[in-house]
Amino acid sequence: MLTPMQVTPETMSSQGAQLTTTGEAMASGLQSLAATVDGDGYPWGGDEQGTLFAGLYQTVLSKAFDAISSHVEQVQYAGAALGAQAESYRGVEAGLTQGFTSAAGEIAG
Repeated sequence: MLTPMQVTPETMSSQGAQLTTTGEAMASGLQSLAATVDGDGYPWGGDEQGTLFAGLYQTVLSKAFDAISSHVEQVQYAGAALGAQAESYRGVEAGLTQGFTSAAGEIAG
């Protein structure tokens, strides 16, 4: 049996903020990792084998950082989108509340 899902703007907003914070921490960690990796220089040397290894290593490293950066951006986007959805829900709830209040006043009236 399925249990109903309860959605509240407050929870959505809170979770969106947490996702945004997580994305920011991921971005900071990725920058730190890139600085560490780049800080090692080129330890493989400048001979033929070192140059061959360096070319492959840099290609793989670039692809890896691109992929990780994409995931970081997706987490940040999800946090912002969830916060925006929470605001949208708040607006819908406020509009419905006002509409029902107005209708109840007219019926009583």
